[in-house]
Amino acid sequence: MIIHSTPEKALQYEASLVARLSDPAISNTLAFWTTDQCLVAPVSLTKRKGYAQACARLHEIGWPVVVRKTGGGITPQGHGILNVALAYALDPIESPTINGVYEMFCSPLIKLLTQ
Repeated sequence: MIIHSTPEKALQYEASLVARLSDPAISNTLAFWTTDQCLVAPVSLTKRKGYAQACARLHEIGWPVVVRKTGGGITPQGHGILNVALAYALDPIESPTINGVYEMFCSPLIKLLTQ
């Protein structure tokens, strides 16, 4: 398992997984990571009214907000939360389904856990 002490380093590491896919010899990467307590928010939330005030209040109560470049929702992070990051290359003409994505996500995990 890879453990990162800060959320910023964890998000940088996750981005590096995607960057590795520029190497044609690499078709996917898998990592496990955890961070200090925080909330990770998508960049789209930074444009909302009251965002800065909410971040200041959350920081006061021990939940600093870290912004990621990708979409999605707000995710809590911290001790006891294990993140699994899987990055993989798709053929430009592929149109993945939710079942296909879960299969692609679970297959390496199942293989790793059965070894």
